[in-house]
Order: sequence, then C-alpha cells, then structure tokens
Amino acid sequence: MQITVNDLMTYPAVSIDRSATVGEALMLLCRENADELFVTNSDGRLLGVVPDYELLKSQLNGMSATECIETLMTARVPTISAESNITETVPQFRTGRCRRMAVVRDGRLAGQVGRRDVMRLLTTLESLDTPAPTSNDSSDVPRPRYLESRSRTDSKTRPASGPAK
Repeated sequence: MQITVNDLMTYPAVSIDRSATVGEALMLLCRENADELFVTNSDGRLLGVVPDYELLKSQLNGMSATECIETLMTARVPTISAESNITETVPQFRTGRCRRMAVVRDGRLAGQVGRRDVMRLLTTLESLDTPAPTSNDSSDVPRPRYLESRSRTDSKTRPASGPAK
C-alpha cells in the first residue's frame, strides 16, 4: 500500500492573506494555537510563512499592529506535493531542521505535514507488525491513525492518545 502526503497531512493549515496586518496575524495565531501562519494570496497560492517567534519579536520591538504581515514573512517555505509518497518527506525531517512542511496542490496551500504526523505513521506501522489479539467483532479493530481525518478542528476534540472511534 502506498501512503501519500495527502493521507497524512493536517488540514486546513492556518493561513492568512498577504494583505493582513501584524495585529490580525497575532489574533489568528493565538486563536488557532498555531506555531506559524502560512501567507497566501487571494487565490490561495502559498507565498511564505510567518513563525510565531517573528510575531513575538515584532511585539517586543514595538512594531505597529497595523504593519503589513508581509514585512515579517519568510518566502522560503519547505513544501511537498499532496500526491507525493510519504517516504519523500522522511529525509526532510531526519535532520531536525524542519518541523513541518506546507502541503501544496497545484501551487495552492492544501495543508501541512509535520514530524508528529510522520511519528504517528511510523508508530502505527510498527504496531501493525505486532500481532494483535484476535476478535470475531471487527468493530474492535482500531483504524490506523493515518487513515483518520486530520483536520485542525478534529484534533481539538479528539483525545490526546489512542485512536478516535
């Protein structure tokens, strides 16, 4: 079975329009409890990323909340196609420099995939190699986590551990 980035990604990624202000970005970042904001244009095309530490520095340095978010944006964003095989992402995370990657479909932001997503997949695959207790009731068989929905809203309501039912 081939697992694609689309199967593993979290969606939607937290994004903000390039015309937004620093103040709007701060409110969105706090409301969504995100580590970064992806900056997109009106068509949803990925332009860059604003990490939380850049927003923190802007506050500590007294930057105006009305300043355009593009002034804090980094244009170099690690990306991967939603259709890519998940094995293409693993080397990117191996060095430890990359925490998450933007997932793009036709140049538009589709979601994100992070180190934790890859760890969940590897853990699930390892557990599949371990014989599980047998049962006649197929509803007792947990569904692998990488096949579950990975939306941001689902992760807020889902228990911290164990598969969702």
